[in-house]
Amino acid sequence: MGAVVAFLGLIFSIIGLPGLIEEGFSGAGWIFLALLLSGGLMLFGGIQMFMQAQADAKHQQAVEAAAKSGQVTTAIPDVMAHWNLDTPTWEAFKINEKKYRTSDNRYFLAAFLILGTLILMFSRSAPIFIAAPIVLVIGIITITARKSVALKKLIVAPAVPLSVTIGRKQLIMNGVLYHLQSDRISTRKVRLLTEETPMILEFTQYWPTRRGETFDELRIPVPTYAQAEAQKVADNFFPASPEHHG
Repeated sequence: MGAVVAFLGLIFSIIGLPGLIEEGFSGAGWIFLALLLSGGLMLFGGIQMFMQAQADAKHQQAVEAAAKSGQVTTAIPDVMAHWNLDTPTWEAFKINEKKYRTSDNRYFLAAFLILGTLILMFSRSAPIFIAAPIVLVIGIITITARKSVALKKLIVAPAVPLSVTIGRKQLIMNGVLYHLQSDRISTRKVRLLTEETPMILEFTQYWPTRRGETFDELRIPVPTYAQAEAQKVADNFFPASPEHHG
């Protein structure tokens, strides 16, 4: 993902710099300046993401090996809960998650297009026929990446048991490591959605971007026999901050 973001940043910079030089700081030049600044920030952020991904890959290999050997609960510290996933629960979760992500991204794109176009029009004096296409392209790229990352967790490596292990700063699902609290990611809400099929343990996570904070949900399937354990995680994930619960 970091390489993709860095590549897009490079493309935006390549488009923005010549346009800014040609147009100057007036008229369409402001659009090219926005592209250049956005591209530079995306390039820098993408490089950071790529370097972090390289470091995470080494840890991920150890986690997957622990999962395959049946030692997954020893792979992360401060384990709060662990449960195995039966095949019907996992298959139902995959169907549910694909529907959820498709619907969620439609609303996200609509809001992104409206707000982004208005911001570009008022902050850069860009006409709507220029602002809207630029925002639409960026929005499509964003939701494609967002959906790809979210659905990547539905892919299970061969010989890895279906299971969930939750710690206070990390969790492992089917041999894949996810951060709950880190220098970049902050989980601020945990709740058990009992009305979904299967039940979902949902972690609402925030992280910084070039335009401020954004958020998404990390959703974990909960079989009926693990409901009490999942509820325990939702109730006790923030032991010193009960206002986070719910």
